[in-house]
Amino acid sequence: MVQLGNHRVSREVFSPFHRRAVIPLITTDGGLPQDEEGSLPDLHNIQGDVFKFPKKAESFIFFRINDVPNFKAALADFQPTTAADVVKHLIAICQEKIGNNQKLPIIFQQIAFSRAGLNLLGLAEKTGDERFDVFCMRDNKDLLGDTMQWDQIFDKPGFDPIYGTANVDRGAIHGIVAIAAHNTEKVSEGVTATLRLFSDTIDTLEVIEGKVRPGQMDGHEHFGFMDGISQPAMRGLNHPRPGQTEVDVGVLITGYEGDPVRDKRPEWGTDGTFMVFRKLEQDVPGFNEYKQRNGPKWREFVPKVPVEHGKTLTDKEGTDLFAARLFGRFQSGAPLPLCPVFDDPELAADKNRNNNFDFSISGIPEPTDKFCPFTAHIRKVNSRNLGPYLDRKFIEASSILRTAIPYGDELPAPTLRGLLFVCYQSNLDSGFVRQTVGFADNVYFPPASLVPQRHGQDTIIGGPDKPYNISLTLSNGESATIALTGFANPPTSATDPPGVPPEYFITSRGGEWFFVPSVSTLNLISGKV
Repeated sequence: MVQLGNHRVSREVFSPFHRRAVIPLITTDGGLPQDEEGSLPDLHNIQGDVFKFPKKAESFIFFRINDVPNFKAALADFQPTTAADVVKHLIAICQEKIGNNQKLPIIFQQIAFSRAGLNLLGLAEKTGDERFDVFCMRDNKDLLGDTMQWDQIFDKPGFDPIYGTANVDRGAIHGIVAIAAHNTEKVSEGVTATLRLFSDTIDTLEVIEGKVRPGQMDGHEHFGFMDGISQPAMRGLNHPRPGQTEVDVGVLITGYEGDPVRDKRPEWGTDGTFMVFRKLEQDVPGFNEYKQRNGPKWREFVPKVPVEHGKTLTDKEGTDLFAARLFGRFQSGAPLPLCPVFDDPELAADKNRNNNFDFSISGIPEPTDKFCPFTAHIRKVNSRNLGPYLDRKFIEASSILRTAIPYGDELPAPTLRGLLFVCYQSNLDSGFVRQTVGFADNVYFPPASLVPQRHGQDTIIGGPDKPYNISLTLSNGESATIALTGFANPPTSATDPPGVPPEYFITSRGGEWFFVPSVSTLNLISGKV
């Protein structure tokens, strides 16, 4: 039980959710928390995936609008799942789990639009987010470090990385509908109903399907790691667990404290959020071979820490540790800062301990990679303690809420597989772009001293170093350009340590930026009010 203003709020009702990282605050009478100053949004006006749809399957409908008047008329009958609905359904699900353990037949859905889609619907005023208002994601492909071919749906023709094509309609995706439920059959029912509702008013470009992995792998992505453990908690709306980053509401929802461009929003831009969709293909056989090839060399990378007398690693444990040092956690979810050598599934399952850490080590004043490499994924995108080099508020402002889901079949099926990455933030540059370009792809991040130190890119979502071109004038007077790649420091030995040079096994197949409007803005578009 905690206090919010004059309201007593409770979290005990959500105790059946052992792994859920986003826990709503509700009052003791089951109501939603509110404050007298109006600094918290009305959850009935916010589309709900920013509170995380509970789901076992999800489909994403990408579309173009071909009949604006009739699309608006159909939109009036679209019933988005609000954040308040999510809270209500979470309570119902918990009651069912306590009771007869039957899953409820609930369909969750929301709709979002690209810049071109908003223009078409009559909301041409700038949102205040400069990236969204100027660039589609295809314009930023190189900026994001994507070097491989994108899927055709996302590979917009005529892209322009300098001036942007967000306001150019040719080849643009206008919108996306996300449908989530507890099984694929229920999702299919939701997809069918949505396509029937909008009928001939849209051209369906593609429906991309995701589903959680089966059995004990539920909650794990295709490399085998528990996903979604660390999420931000919005002050006054979510209950923070030990170690969970708390952020101002405006970091995720537009128009509130923490929104960096709060004063630049149009009236219809409040109570929204910016959605990033990315299709990330995973080379699971390649990743498995990589860790099995390097894991038996564990004596070269195992941290020097006290262990039980005579206890040593098996090659299997060394392989698990090698992979954990890429992610920053073991596959169970146990974090390296708390378990630097051996996995601890019991700790991983404890929601009050598995995220309660930072990367500091007692007795070592400076940031250190003794337990967790600087390049480990969780350290790149959520460095937690970077004082005195970066302010905690800056780290909080960089937070995103992730609601990804795997796609594709299990091995040994010959189909492609990966992650349908989705995240939310109030500002693209402060959130996803900063985490990707400023953190993950930045070889000097995180700062570990006053003198920049080169660590390398994120070992999971990063990629090979981009060439650095140098122009030379040859002795014969001709000019030439050479490309330098890799680390500039000369090798200290003839043999590279395990995992050097790093190999990468995630390929982006494209995506797009979307704005998730409030319910009142959807009503404005449809003419419902």
